[in-house]
This record gives sequence, C-alpha cells and structure tokens, in this order.
Amino acid sequence: MNKMRLWARLLILPLVFLGAVVVAPTPAFADCEDGTVCEDDGDVVINPTDPGNPGDPGNGGDGDTGSNTGTQTCSYQGKEIPCSSPDGVWNSGYGCYLQLAPGGGPPPPAAGNPNGAWYQCTEPGACQGTTCTRRTLWLDNPPEQLPSPAELAQEALERMDLEPIQIGIVPEDEPGRVGLVGMPVWMWVENPTANSFGPITESATAGSLTVTATARVESTVWSMGDGNEVTCTTDGTPYEVKYGESGSPDCGHRYTTTSWDKPEHRYTITATTQWVVEWTGGGQTGTIPIDHVAETQIRVGELQVLNQ
Repeated sequence: MNKMRLWARLLILPLVFLGAVVVAPTPAFADCEDGTVCEDDGDVVINPTDPGNPGDPGNGGDGDTGSNTGTQTCSYQGKEIPCSSPDGVWNSGYGCYLQLAPGGGPPPPAAGNPNGAWYQCTEPGACQGTTCTRRTLWLDNPPEQLPSPAELAQEALERMDLEPIQIGIVPEDEPGRVGLVGMPVWMWVENPTANSFGPITESATAGSLTVTATARVESTVWSMGDGNEVTCTTDGTPYEVKYGESGSPDCGHRYTTTSWDKPEHRYTITATTQWVVEWTGGGQTGTIPIDHVAETQIRVGELQVLNQ
C-alpha cells in the first residue's frame, strides 16, 4: 500500500465510531463487506450500521448540551455554537452541521435503506471565505430535524391544496330534472382549476436542497350508482343543447334501469379524481398517488307511452 492510501485509511478510521454513515468526497462508491473500509479511486466508503438518533440535543461530550425541553444549546470542543446555521442543523453524533447534499445521487452499494439520502457534513470553522471543506455522508435513517427528499416532496404536495372537482352532469340534480333509461348522461369537470385537475407545481426547500413536485389528474373514475364505473382520461365535454340526444364523446353513460328503488329515488354518483404527483430533488425521483372524491345525485325514470 502506498503512502497516499495509508494516509487515507488513517484519516477515515476514527469516523467508523460515529455511527451509520457512508463517507465519500464525491458520490462514487466501492463494494465492501460489512465492517470494512474500502478504497476505490480515492473514494472511501464506510459501511452503514444503525446510527441511533444523534440529532437530539445531548448532555456532555463535545456535542450538544441541554435537554429536550426549554432553550436548546449546542457546543463544539467546549464552546457554545449556534444549533443551526447556513450549513444546516448541528448534530453531535457526527460533530458537524448536516443538510441535504445538492444533487444527491443513488444509494451506495452498502446502503441498508434505499430511501435514505446524502447529506453534507460541515464542521464549525470549515468554511474560510468562499472555500469550505465538507464531508458527504449517506444516512440510512436521518435525524428527525433533517427531512429526506421524500419528506420535502410531501411538503410540496401540501402546498398545492389539491381539492375534489366540481361535478358537471346532465341531467342535473335539480327539482324537475329527470333522466330517462337509455338516454345519454354526460359527465365533465365544471370549471377545472390547477388545484382541482392540474397540472400544478410546487417546491419545498431544506438547506441547499430543493424538491420540485408536479401533480396532475391521470383519470377520473365515475361510480354511477347502478354498479357500473366509467373511467375518463379527460376532463369531459360540457353538454350543450345543440348536442341533442347524442352521447358524450369522451365521458358518458346510459342507464338501463330506473333509480326508483334507490334511497330518495336517486342514483348517488361519485367522481374520484386519481392524481399522480411526480417529484425530483437530491438526485432522487418518486411518485405519490392521491385521490379526491366528489359526489352528486340524479334521478332516472322510464318513459311511459299511453295507448288510447
């Protein structure tokens, strides 16, 4: 082993005791067996084990001081330091400020949890002017103060304020309005908005990482109350008198029985919009399915012909 590789081993070995981390100057990895330190083109990988929860404020040592109640204080090498900074949130277990690493990357081969994330670890005083010396860590189970990209995606989703559609339908649920067996029923999204039908995009940021999510409705499933479902992949076509007795070109139904035996002599119709939220950030991507349900009722009768 040459002197350069020996130096790298000696420098990194003390970090084994810090917990479940993978340390690399850049997101490049070597295949390792558990409990080993491996080298690959200058990158050093430490296989992860369970780091516990070093993000909590602690008592004693060179890390956090104080308790989980009241004002939190943090210390480093016997000196009090801010518990958060532009470099992230202080973590006594790793002895540095942690924040999500920009760009992220795929999990290392030694990762125990593929849903973890890469974080930047910056010690106090590591930045001089515009130059910073940082480590890059893969955390299988990040401390509670550090959101994962998936958690940021959820935050972006919450900012969208998604809502059920406003149902457009003929015949309407109004006094004197009755549909007929065999006649077309038209369904559509009335006054669609970005919040009710998409697409809509929001972002959430933690430290240097931003996750962007875009939500759109992939389909609307109409449960017609007679045991049938109609799946529409568009927002439907609003009915106009000029269409007469023709069926909807993209979202319609025809009843074969009346609604007389149903509660209040009406069919209860539910429109379930099936959203897909696609997000990206920190070198990761994902999707979040979500449904919203709207409801209405209509009456359906049968045309009677009287012979005199």
